[in-house]
Amino acid sequence: MRPGYRAEITPLGSNRVLKGTVDSVAAGVTNASSTSDAKGMATIDSNLEWVRLAQRVPVRIRLDEQQGNLWPAGTTATVVITGKQDRDASQDSFFRKLAHRLREFG
Repeated sequence: MRPGYRAEITPLGSNRVLKGTVDSVAAGVTNASSTSDAKGMATIDSNLEWVRLAQRVPVRIRLDEQQGNLWPAGTTATVVITGKQDRDASQDSFFRKLAHRLREFG
């Protein structure tokens, strides 16, 4: 994943897919059970039991356009990085669409 890659964001409990572009990727986060890091890495508390902290990497995604519904900061979402171009979701089978939705639940 790198800046410029395309992203699909699906907020938890919504069928709406927002599109955007990866703006930046942070170097990493510290483990919540360790002592404070002298290098200044951000400590992120795990608020979902099924998300392993080692796989949480801060990524800034710039949305393509202002969407009609505003989502509050901290809204849980499933994010799929599609690469250099958008994925054609209209070609997805029922099972692929289901798999994308099930990612929200671990």
